[in-house]
Amino acid sequence: DRILANGEYIKEILEKIYIIKATSCPAGVEVHKRPLSYKARLKGFLRVKRKKIIKPYLLVTNRHFSQKRFEYAIFSFAAIISKFPNYSLVITGKETDYTYELKHLVLRLGLNGKVIFAGYVTEKKLKSLYAHANCYLYTAPEEDFGMGIVEAMAAGTPVVAWNSAGPSRIIKNGVTGVLVDPFNVVDFSNKVLKIISDIGFAKKVSKNAYDEVKRRFSYDIHVQNLNFYLKESSFIKKS
Repeated sequence: DRILANGEYIKEILEKIYIIKATSCPAGVEVHKRPLSYKARLKGFLRVKRKKIIKPYLLVTNRHFSQKRFEYAIFSFAAIISKFPNYSLVITGKETDYTYELKHLVLRLGLNGKVIFAGYVTEKKLKSLYAHANCYLYTAPEEDFGMGIVEAMAAGTPVVAWNSAGPSRIIKNGVTGVLVDPFNVVDFSNKVLKIISDIGFAKKVSKNAYDEVKRRFSYDIHVQNLNFYLKESSFIKKS
């Protein structure tokens, strides 16, 4: 009766390929009660399993598949750490064969000890990692939505992502996050450096991202939309 799509991008794809009418009903996230201040993101540490993660750090979260292109985050981090050596890069997720390729790249770039593979973490610990991160890096170039993006925004954590596919429909460039020309590693690094070095800009993006998630991507909004579409459907009305 009605085709619901996870966000504007996949809605457009469905309509183009299948010549059907679709409705955007993006997934929702749990919004943090209050984002951590930027000052608090720069000092202290977290414990993840037996690992001690010292702040400040950049964060990557996603399934470990080659399509997610984590290597772009690692290449960017290599440039970032030359100017901000106190930063580390934290990568969460269950390890796969792709993880071993990434670890080899880390060794080749001389980043061993600065890139932390945290492994699979609980939802509670993941939420804490989002909250304390200085910046979230999203490197998947062809993503239907980008759940990690809205999870980071829900913690008020600035996001840097490619200006393509799902992320381009979530983030307002320079306002609720930063979008980068796909596969331009130098530009990606520079945009992360902008957030790290310009606290005023980072605070602005943090607040705007948090407000945007509450307005568009919270669990409450998702359920309200889903409930509306269900009530509107002819199947429910006939029942």
